[in-house]
Amino acid sequence: MDVGGRPTARSATTPAGKISPPVAPAGHLERPRLLGALDDALAAHRTVLVAAPAGFGKSCLLASWVSHRTTPVAWVSVDGLDDDPGRLARVLADAVERARPGTLTARWTAAADAATSRRVDALLADVEAAGADLTVVLDDVHTLSSATARTVLAPLLRYPAMPRVVVAGRHDTTLPVNRMRISGDLGELRAGALAFTRDEVAAFARLNGTAADAAGVATLWDLTQGWPVAVRLAVAAGLLDRDLATVQPLAGTDVPITGYLVEEVIGTLPPDLASFVLLASTADALDADLAEALVPGGSAALEQCADRGVFLTRAGGQGGQGGLPVYRWHSLVAAHARTLLQRRDPAAAQRAHRVTAEHLRRRDPAAAITHALAGGDPA
Repeated sequence: MDVGGRPTARSATTPAGKISPPVAPAGHLERPRLLGALDDALAAHRTVLVAAPAGFGKSCLLASWVSHRTTPVAWVSVDGLDDDPGRLARVLADAVERARPGTLTARWTAAADAATSRRVDALLADVEAAGADLTVVLDDVHTLSSATARTVLAPLLRYPAMPRVVVAGRHDTTLPVNRMRISGDLGELRAGALAFTRDEVAAFARLNGTAADAAGVATLWDLTQGWPVAVRLAVAAGLLDRDLATVQPLAGTDVPITGYLVEEVIGTLPPDLASFVLLASTADALDADLAEALVPGGSAALEQCADRGVFLTRAGGQGGQGGLPVYRWHSLVAAHARTLLQRRDPAAAQRAHRVTAEHLRRRDPAAAITHALAGGDPA
């Protein structure tokens, strides 16, 4: 500790890699459109939420944005170990001190062994004095529980004297942001904005050594709907090098995302929700009735998936007689989830098709027949 009572750099206990922006992967495409959108959102709001499912380039976007900043940025890569208010406060303190040395005072040091509420108060008091040009970035905040988010993030996000904050994650169900959203104090970038445009697909392909024609780019965009990680994997697999005029057209299952889907999507869900995703993706779209028919408790699981950003979007129409909302899967995710279920449990896959066929029998006879045949029921 120096003579002024401030912690020295050596007092930080958080690994530097955790409080530093990640390095962009090879072949990363700079996206001025999104950098400008993030700048605009922060100019209009003190808090900005960047929320989208896995593989939409949230971390890459924020790291790129930080690299262009001329003012200090405190970065935290949040993970499940940080789901403790005391630990999260310490990590955030180390990040702020790294971004602006000298921010932490003896007040923070004196609170080291105090109750969590006092530690948070001490941290926020020091951060408040850090200067208006400081920005705090918290990535992967979906790994936090509501309790931790309320204790540490709520005052950071809501108190007017705090620095500007960018929070990013796969969903915002645990974040205290609804009041700000209602009052118009929250800026947001969602999956629709983060998805590659057709021009960005073409630019990414060129950057990575593939001279794709317009037809190939359009086909890949239609298959992936601009999902950045799927575009990256498709280009790496050479799918755009195929002559679409002489070979069979690309299909969703040609894009090699099964491993990513298992590791980064299904593998991160609670077991019951992961099982639901595999069974429920049998149908391209479903409502609560079909979800419940496929899995006991499926209606609640459907809502959880929608809230958690598990590649479900609210469709325009309504469902059955009760007017239930209909949710549609990302087509690429659904195609690979069906393949995965067929490999793991062919009998369960057939049952799911038969249940879906019965559900669609009156509403969509053609789709019902397709599912009945896939379920081994020629009737």
